[in-house]
Amino acid sequence: MKVDKISFNGNFNIGLFAYANDSFCLVGSDVPERIVEIMKKVLDVPVHQISIAGTSLIGVFVAGNSNSILVPQIIYPDEIALLKKLKIKHTIVNTTLSALGNNILCNDNGAIINPEFEDEAVAEISKALKVDVKKGTIEELNTVGSLGFTNNRGAVVSKDITTDELDFVSNQLKVNTIRGTVNLGNNYISSGVIANNKGLLIGSATGGVEITDIDNTLIRD
Repeated sequence: MKVDKISFNGNFNIGLFAYANDSFCLVGSDVPERIVEIMKKVLDVPVHQISIAGTSLIGVFVAGNSNSILVPQIIYPDEIALLKKLKIKHTIVNTTLSALGNNILCNDNGAIINPEFEDEAVAEISKALKVDVKKGTIEELNTVGSLGFTNNRGAVVSKDITTDELDFVSNQLKVNTIRGTVNLGNNYISSGVIANNKGLLIGSATGGVEITDIDNTLIRD
């Protein structure tokens, strides 16, 4: 199974609580084991339950690609120790924009980041991800990571993105990019999606047309 609808303890904003790539998935420590098993099957990777900054909001605080994950400087020492134990390559980004997942939209081809990132942070992000990094907006808003989701197959962004922004996202990430929503009309795409290049998990309130559009863009060849 490559696509499934899930919720975490009745919460369909599943993307807030997880980060996934083709090697592993990180998910909040309070996610039920039954759901963890579904995630393993759909994403076809090991799933590790962790916390970041003492919370289960992994998707809010973590961004990354196959080269490294990015974690905020507010991460706790024991959380860093666990990442090291799991042999997960990570980079601590020194920035006031701690919600990295909300502020970075990236894949293995490129990255788009909140225009408010400090120059030092931009350099850290580019070095860790090993991609070209550019500042940009979606819907003329800075929180690009929350308003879109991408893997190496495609990108789905808020239905209210401007045409110029849509072209910019597509060119920078080097993937087909479409407008869409999740969970029956929510423009904050990443809040309802957990995916890698192998499988797609989507918030349980997401409608059929929304699922088809996202599936066709992120998963289907």
